[in-house]
Amino acid sequence: MPPLVRRYIKTAFAFLVLGLLTGLHISAVQYLGFGVMRQGYIPAHAHMILVGFLLMVIMGVALWMFPKPAEGDPRWKPARFELVYWLIVVGVIGRSTGEIVREYSLAHGWNVLVFGASCLEVLAVIVFVVGMLPRIRSPREDYSKLTQ
Repeated sequence: MPPLVRRYIKTAFAFLVLGLLTGLHISAVQYLGFGVMRQGYIPAHAHMILVGFLLMVIMGVALWMFPKPAEGDPRWKPARFELVYWLIVVGVIGRSTGEIVREYSLAHGWNVLVFGASCLEVLAVIVFVVGMLPRIRSPREDYSKLTQ
């Protein structure tokens, strides 16, 4: 398994743990009365689990399992996936942190952070899809090159 794929998956597991701990906090507040329920914890929890964990695992496994790009395909640029990794990580951390902290602060900057982090995540997904397109091809494409 390539190092970048391992990093995607290990980071996804870290987001899973953080998301579960946030969910545990939500449960303690809601069901045991430990503290005051703040609305921002819910989207932060869901975001860490769905984008931070699930999407990053899917991306890591796709990088690992999809067929290698066609030989000499000029669209294939592996450095894109390093960029995607950092966009997703910064986006999830910014979004989750912003959702929670803005519950304690009236500063408009936290809303801007949440929106900006969301934009990073969308950009990451677009770059990922564009980067993976050369790896989505029919086996017949490879076979036809062998028979020429």
